[in-house]
Amino acid sequence: MEWLGDKHAVHFVQMVGECSEFFDDLIDKDKPVSDDWICSMLFKLMIDMHENPFFSYHKTHLLPIMSMSINCWLDANALERGDDNDKNRAFVLRDLTIEVLLRSIELVRGREYLRSVSLPVRRFFLHETLDEYKESL
Repeated sequence: MEWLGDKHAVHFVQMVGECSEFFDDLIDKDKPVSDDWICSMLFKLMIDMHENPFFSYHKTHLLPIMSMSINCWLDANALERGDDNDKNRAFVLRDLTIEVLLRSIELVRGREYLRSVSLPVRRFFLHETLDEYKESL
């Protein structure tokens, strides 16, 4: 809330984060995905997100970034199976959903404010080191 300043934007970003975790767990198969969570995600993606006033108003700005974030995540998953350089590339690409948050901040509070919080936001969410990431593969 501190960075976004809009409860609907916060809720939207939280939905994107939860959906990202959900799909990561589905693809990686490293955590169980319950039927209840699957149903919850269907509602979030098909109903709740579209009822969110922030998303409804700004979706033309958000959908291209969301699409590119998904594409980057898919590329990262493929690159994780490659050589050491590919793993380095995957580390960079896998968390680009953070751009959805940063774009949301800009839409609510403007570019100047975005620039004042962009690095702290990245440091807060992108705390894993490259070595920690590679060890988890």
